[in-house]
Amino acid sequence: MLSASNQAKRGKKNPSKQMKNKSVRPSTTRSTAGLGFDFEDHVAAWLLLKALSGQPLPGVEGSGTRLQMQTEALGWVIDDILLTTTLAPDDKRQLAISCKSNEQVTASALPADFVTRCWLQWANADTGPLHRGKDRLMLVTRGRNNKFMATWSELKHAAPGADLALALGRMRATAKHRRMFESLKAPAKDAGVTASEADVIAMVNHIEVAPVDFHIANSEDEKRAIREARSLLV
Repeated sequence: MLSASNQAKRGKKNPSKQMKNKSVRPSTTRSTAGLGFDFEDHVAAWLLLKALSGQPLPGVEGSGTRLQMQTEALGWVIDDILLTTTLAPDDKRQLAISCKSNEQVTASALPADFVTRCWLQWANADTGPLHRGKDRLMLVTRGRNNKFMATWSELKHAAPGADLALALGRMRATAKHRRMFESLKAPAKDAGVTASEADVIAMVNHIEVAPVDFHIANSEDEKRAIREARSLLV
């Protein structure tokens, strides 16, 4: 007869040995991440839906042909999402997107970290993936700041055109316009860029801001996206 202790030894394996013999699958960054990655996924799905349904894409012309995520390895400093579009066989455009699952902007300023990254991307245009004049840099935020969007829209309307003096005059017309203009110019120093006023105007042309309400209760953007997805199935 086996003793009780021997029976226990034979009938029950050592848990530590079981763990050693059992292969452990490492968790991916995305599988253990929180709301930030989930917000990015919502934005990516929203962009894909627009491309599939033939809707105008935010900030960039052409038909969507590719969507990539986490593109730092491709030389993008704005690296959460990269949307590539095609206007013609030899004319491609790129939209590099930073997704932030909070409001980020204030009534009179863009977030300094985002603008610094934009200047870093701009400074490396000769060797990096950004093509000035064609590609765009976008900040997607959760939630809308109406005061910011009103002033930002006025700067965007003033930026296009060859008359830099007129554009600059409009962008510096009021205190709130001047504060927003400086929120674009000041971070250039942190990026090691000497930015002229003409460069700031060009940067206004290259930056887009898109507020969405994903992750907000009763999200209208999510409801709209679901309706559009169902219409594609039909």
